[in-house]
Amino acid sequence: MKKRQVIAFLTFLLLGLVSSAQTDSIPEKTYLLKGKIINEISLPAGCGYIKYGTVIEFEIVKFTDITYSEKEIGVIIRCPDFYENSFFELGKIYEMTVSYEISDSTGWTIPNKKQLEKYNLKSKLWVLNTKKIE
Repeated sequence: MKKRQVIAFLTFLLLGLVSSAQTDSIPEKTYLLKGKIINEISLPAGCGYIKYGTVIEFEIVKFTDITYSEKEIGVIIRCPDFYENSFFELGKIYEMTVSYEISDSTGWTIPNKKQLEKYNLKSKLWVLNTKKIE
């Protein structure tokens, strides 16, 4: 009888631990970036079996990461083909939520990632969402 009680106790303990376990990813530290596209945009092939992204460069209008002091910045847009046709336009202003850390940062093919080397970034800066302002 004692053995049955121990097994029941351990079963309920295990179920309690599983039900209270973390079920989603740790939220990324996010920043607001408002900027104007300053260079021609090179759109990669569409996302499918391969995750494609592209670097787009902006003149900073506003950036809430106070540790970054440059006037321009390059960010990675994941699957740019998912946006409407001609969404990204030279000279237009965009407002974005960005993060240096994302949960699925591996496995991305970014043909123009060398463009990031000229910016003083602590790591790649990923766009989480964006909207066109002007």
